[in-house]
Amino acid sequence: MKASPVRQLSKNSHFQSFSVKVLGEWLHRGNVEKYFKHRYSFFNFSIGDLTEYFVFPEKEAKAVLRDAGRMELKGLSKIEAGILAGEPSQTEKLIAERELAKNYVFILVA
Repeated sequence: MKASPVRQLSKNSHFQSFSVKVLGEWLHRGNVEKYFKHRYSFFNFSIGDLTEYFVFPEKEAKAVLRDAGRMELKGLSKIEAGILAGEPSQTEKLIAERELAKNYVFILVA
């Protein structure tokens, strides 16, 4: 399938009214957003300045739903969990250690 430029639709230019049907919501799947946008870019359809809409023929919509349903939950890495918990990163810890070491004088006794 070859990607095409994003198609654009003004909210009022072609239809008096239109509706958007949400086919599903998948919690904790933000990690696959770029994958989805790349894989299905051919079906991307902008509505004014809203760019994250996709228009699928029925056959493709069913395949997309199956694809989305097979995606596993995003498990957080130790680094991501630490960020969410407000813990300092390894780099921040090293900087703090170096700053602390500047305040001490080390004397080696032989």
